[in-house]
Amino acid sequence: MPIRPADHGVMAAQGGGVPLLYSQSNGTVSVIGDYTYVLWNAGGNLTITGNNRDIEWVTLAGGGSGGISNMNGSFAGGGGAGRVWEFTVSNMTSEVHNITIGAGAAGTGAYPGGSWLGGNSGSNSMVSPATSGGTEGNTPGGGGGGGAYGGGPGGCGGGGGGSAYLSRSGGSAAIPPNPVGSVGYSGGNGAVAWLTAQGCGGGGGGTGAVGVTAVSPNGVALDNGPGGAGGTFTIFSALSISNIGGGGGGSGKTSGGTIAPGSGGAGGGTAGAPGGTPSSNAAANSGSGTGSGPESDGGAGYPTSGNGGSGRIACRWLTLVAP
Repeated sequence: MPIRPADHGVMAAQGGGVPLLYSQSNGTVSVIGDYTYVLWNAGGNLTITGNNRDIEWVTLAGGGSGGISNMNGSFAGGGGAGRVWEFTVSNMTSEVHNITIGAGAAGTGAYPGGSWLGGNSGSNSMVSPATSGGTEGNTPGGGGGGGAYGGGPGGCGGGGGGSAYLSRSGGSAAIPPNPVGSVGYSGGNGAVAWLTAQGCGGGGGGTGAVGVTAVSPNGVALDNGPGGAGGTFTIFSALSISNIGGGGGGSGKTSGGTIAPGSGGAGGGTAGAPGGTPSSNAAANSGSGTGSGPESDGGAGYPTSGNGGSGRIACRWLTLVAP
């Protein structure tokens, strides 16, 4: 894939076409086929100065973190991935368009007393203004935190928690106003395991599939919910970035007492934590959610859930168009 380090976008016209006049900061420019692409993994900008044209965008928000389970058989859900939003700005205006990359959620720390805690939500990735005077698509899109009592809503919902006495629903992916072209899935539900005095946490939603609901047949904790799989998107795929934005797995125990965490969703989600270890951080720029943390007695330095993955933004336009 050819990479062009120059950042002024001034090319010799070919075949009667003219290039977009632009500059950009902090992105990576690639020319692939008929298109010019820019990928940002950190904040920057795109400044357009002439020869305006339609520009296609894709934004990935930061992922949510998993919740924390307690020592009383109450288990938490995994964090949801950040929302993906694909949109086209017609004849994008000549001005500075600022790029903000959403941060992944901070992991949930152990709380004095060993409380059953939900995870945190990721932050949105934004292009501002997307058109002159507007900020289209800059609605909340960070991944929802994994649930204790219920999964957090977000770009992709967090998984719900489960205990011996109650189960909670996974978080919704429908935070209004959800713009046309946005993609996100809900978290899986937690499960009651009354017979074993334990519960199971649901998986966080991914950008390609819902988080999986935990399983506890006949009141016996059997299977924590894996995170939903990540999705594949046109512009990211052209840049060899595929299957992005997996949800985090839930945590819990089997009837025999063995920790059986839910797996992370394909595309970067991390698994729920086994006993005594924190769930892993999601990779930078994956937009993925993290698995729920292990049982916590609230002791100092006790393991926590991992941090969600940060987001990224990319755009493309026809390199040459008729004047």
